[in-house]
Amino acid sequence: MGTTWLLIAGLLAAIYKVPGTTWVSYATCAVFTGWSIILRVVEYFNVIPAPAERSNVYEPDSPDAVFIMGRNNSAFVLKGSRKDVKDWTSCGLMYRKAPCGVPASVWQGFTRMASLLVLLFIFSAVPNGSTLDQVAFIILNAVAQLNVLVGQRLNSWWVMARLKKEEDLRVETRTHVYAKLIRRFRDAESEKQWVDLSGILPKTEVWKEWKERIVHDEGGDPKKLYRVISDDIEHKRKSTNGSVGAMDSFVGLEEKG
Repeated sequence: MGTTWLLIAGLLAAIYKVPGTTWVSYATCAVFTGWSIILRVVEYFNVIPAPAERSNVYEPDSPDAVFIMGRNNSAFVLKGSRKDVKDWTSCGLMYRKAPCGVPASVWQGFTRMASLLVLLFIFSAVPNGSTLDQVAFIILNAVAQLNVLVGQRLNSWWVMARLKKEEDLRVETRTHVYAKLIRRFRDAESEKQWVDLSGILPKTEVWKEWKERIVHDEGGDPKKLYRVISDDIEHKRKSTNGSVGAMDSFVGLEEKG
């Protein structure tokens, strides 16, 4: 944050020193930066996490877990009490009911209207500025985008640091991810049928058989097990089709006879 403010301060100082800039760059950069600061301060004091309804949490101290499928053969598993899992997964953001004695609707209307006015001013002023004015505003936005990117990563790191990592395993395929999840939560399978309810597996005969056998095949390779099951089902299907075809031919010969 300190680096970001130093860059913005240096940019604003350069605008005043570089010849060729006009009031357009002074005004647009100052208004854009100033309103960003005001908006962030307003949201910092007014926006809070939405409280979770404790009455909807049955047995809040019982263990619970959720999983989120990711990219590149990954999954994020969040474990804890049912109350903690609800706090992490079901709550969004909301304005305080009456921060500083002012209703939340007033704060929301103020921030939205002021943001609209700032955008209208920028869109009308920047096209009328010089080339240096436009370049200065582009540089300001580039610094802002960099700030957002770095800020998101730092904030994510801070949030994740509050959790305790149990294990970090690298898997080869999506099938290994499915196997890891099913094996880990095998105790919940008989009670809630969470695999079917979550819909993570395709609803095919091969995956249905694979789901039942992967729990008992602890040390086996999930991908190899899938191929074995797939080959077995395909072999049975061909054998069945062949038997039915032979029976049809026999019936046809009997009818001709």
